[in-house]
Amino acid sequence: MAETPANVLPALRALDDLRHDIKTRIGKEGGNLNQKVLRSLDVIEATLHQLEPLGNMLKVVNQQSELAVRAYRDMSRYALPSSRDTNGDDGNSTTKGE
Repeated sequence: MAETPANVLPALRALDDLRHDIKTRIGKEGGNLNQKVLRSLDVIEATLHQLEPLGNMLKVVNQQSELAVRAYRDMSRYALPSSRDTNGDDGNSTTKGE
């Protein structure tokens, strides 16, 4: 697995502290409630671990978008003017009016 980004580490440390505090209280003050809180902490932790892969995926999407825009601009720059060209008739006929 990739290294955890530094901006997520404080949140993960806080979750570990909460988890430790809750585990020390299990059996003393409502174990079922503490188990629910531990499950919630697991969900939060899993979400925090997904931030880096999501960020990487968004970087790839951004790069692909930039590439598509660049390709579109290049195509439109080199495209032939087909909408104005009507079978080579530019309106200047040498036999006009004959």
